[in-house]
Amino acid sequence: MKELVTVVVPVYNSQLTPFKEKMLAQCTTTLEDFPLLFISGDGLDLSALKDQYPDCTHYTFDSKYFQNRTTLSSLLLREDFYERFDWSEFILLFECNSYIYRNELRYWCHQGYDLIQAAPADLDRSPNFWQPALNIIKPKALSAPAVAELKTSGISLRRVEKLQKALKKYQREAYQFRKRPESAQNDSLFWETEVNKVWPYLQLPTPIVRDRFALYANSKTIEAIKPFALTGLTENDTYHLS
Repeated sequence: MKELVTVVVPVYNSQLTPFKEKMLAQCTTTLEDFPLLFISGDGLDLSALKDQYPDCTHYTFDSKYFQNRTTLSSLLLREDFYERFDWSEFILLFECNSYIYRNELRYWCHQGYDLIQAAPADLDRSPNFWQPALNIIKPKALSAPAVAELKTSGISLRRVEKLQKALKKYQREAYQFRKRPESAQNDSLFWETEVNKVWPYLQLPTPIVRDRFALYANSKTIEAIKPFALTGLTENDTYHLS
């Protein structure tokens, strides 16, 4: 029987910064019911993290994918990445720039979506029954601020089998996306703009629902909504972390 969901944390260096340690500690404390798995480049010494989190699992990949967030995107747009997690229905990708408020992870896994990530602030949130169909017929180009926000997204819930199949179906698009200039490479952008461009292959929530899952640190609606998580945080963003 598959695990429902596994918390997957990319690690680039042997030692986390104090800020990332704080974000990870909040995540693991709040989501203590779920398995924790670190991913890193092969050869990286994670003995300190393993001592701190003795029940964790550690998967390694080619170190070329863990140079920075751009190279990680290339890994996250490959079928074989998701093949490693075929024992789990979902993975919650947690990048240590997000703050988990409440243990709602099981709830979000049961909402029927294949991918959930924070929605850029300028996406249309007006209730419209026909909007999903209109977006397919004439997809809207993302604004520069929306692209910038998506690049800071550090938390996403991903249905493993469906994303693996999507990358097989859209392998040409994924390949072309990985060949873009570095500034334009980000797997969050790919899922936002490429997969459902012609047909709704993935079940995705509306921006209103996505706001309940995660908001960006600069969101003006954080006090009103209080989502599952806040993302895109830096060391200076501490005013909502409680």
